[in-house]
Amino acid sequence: EFLAWEERQAERHEFVGGVLTMMAGGTENHDLVGSNAIGMLFQRLRGSPCRVHGSNLKVRSPVGAVMYPDAFVRCGPGNADRTVVGDPVLVIEVLSPSTQQGDLTRKRWAYQDITTLEAILFVAADEARAELSTRGPDGTWVSRFFVGPSAVLPIDSLDLELPMGELYAGAELDSAAA
Repeated sequence: EFLAWEERQAERHEFVGGVLTMMAGGTENHDLVGSNAIGMLFQRLRGSPCRVHGSNLKVRSPVGAVMYPDAFVRCGPGNADRTVVGDPVLVIEVLSPSTQQGDLTRKRWAYQDITTLEAILFVAADEARAELSTRGPDGTWVSRFFVGPSAVLPIDSLDLELPMGELYAGAELDSAAA
């Protein structure tokens, strides 16, 4: 029902944990970090069977949550007319003060129910700080934290690395955190 309703709306909405949220615009840093992630992944995955997507395509979890990640990667067959996918292998959420609590709780839990998902990357919009949560062979999730522009994020499931300095290129960061 939500998907049919949302397709008729002028605005975009997420439905996570029984909560309906209208998607608001983000800051320049938020957009820049998300765009950098998409560009980095596109460059590194060129020629592979995987595709990089931005925040225009919805991701649906088996529990019925529907989300618009800032960036994600999926490796299944494409479908030009599809607006919803359920098989990402990597999801990236850029955290803002207004979205951080929901992203790190309800959305995290909804993402973790997606059986194809192998990694979730949460990145701050205003400082070079990230949490990389990965699914282990036994299905448990383990988080690693990275701080500073010299850190490198290992995305083992896709056999690539994302340097934080490149992820935050052009962003204005809090000087105390950078």
